Amino acid sequence: MKFQRYWTFLAPAVALCFLGCTHAISPQVRALAREDISLSQVALDPESFRGQMVIWGGVIVETENRTEGTTLTIMETPLGFEGIPEDLELSRGRFLARTQAFLDPAIYAPGRKVTLAGTIMGKEVRPVGEVPYTYPVVSIVEIHLWKEAPRVLAPPYPWYWGDPYWPWGWWWPRWRVYWGYY
Repeated sequence: MKFQRYWTFLAPAVALCFLGCTHAISPQVRALAREDISLSQVALDPESFRGQMVIWGGVIVETENRTEGTTLTIMETPLGFEGIPEDLELSRGRFLARTQAFLDPAIYAPGRKVTLAGTIMGKEVRPVGEVPYTYPVVSIVEIHLWKEAPRVLAPPYPWYWGDPYWPWGWWWPRWRVYWGYY
């Protein structure tokens, strides 16, 4: 009887935890995607992976709009549990993501994190500076743009703990500070 009473309170809490941990890409699309295909494998031979659906993410480098659609240049990074791009310093290369829809460059701006599911369409050679670079090209099936994290400023260290007598700590007798014996 006691266990049943606790379970009535515990079940909704557990359900809310699982609902909060959903992936950025829908389950239907994730079921079609191959998670074992990495960007570094595709970069070696994009034609052998043509038509395969992948889920990749990273940071937008450039957004280019043309009459036939939008092309995103993305620096790929590893994805976390929910599909969030993590380890921005650890990139395995770049790829192009194309869609026929218009993606506003003010919203899909450089530096924003994105996760997408797409079909590998081949490769394209473009210069990065003066060096020719072979980009794998992905046709976007589903895309998720991550919100920018708010910047939080922490108060300076001494006042963070709320102790106005910080140099001495909470244990230092207050009368010594008051009378100048420190």
